[in-house]
Amino acid sequence: MDSAPSSTGALSGNIALGGTLSPKFLLGVSTNGWTKSESGSTLTVGTLTAAARFYPSPTGGLFLTGGLGLGTVSAGVSGFGSASETGVAALLGLGYDIAVGRTISLTPYWNGFALNYSGGDANVGQIGLGITVH
Repeated sequence: MDSAPSSTGALSGNIALGGTLSPKFLLGVSTNGWTKSESGSTLTVGTLTAAARFYPSPTGGLFLTGGLGLGTVSAGVSGFGSASETGVAALLGLGYDIAVGRTISLTPYWNGFALNYSGGDANVGQIGLGITVH
């Protein structure tokens, strides 16, 4: 019998840099990470992806994000060392730019990023509030 997937909250973050190809399409790179430490052990998942952001309406703030790249999952236990695996990573997300100035927006977002490596896979859901400079 398969067990249900587990989920746990922890520290997560991302940074994305890119440029505008058109009023509806941006292209760049995104790095996303998640880490949790508990009882002397630490688990970390990180990705680096080529990413695209698509705005269905050039005048609206809603956008969709997607990307492909590489990622790493690392596990460490205090006093015993650590190990890591690298694999293929994917990014999917959505958000909304809320203008607070001529070139700055507050951006609530949800990202899902996943990593597939030889030992299995890791999936992270991320909710955040970013600052977007246009």
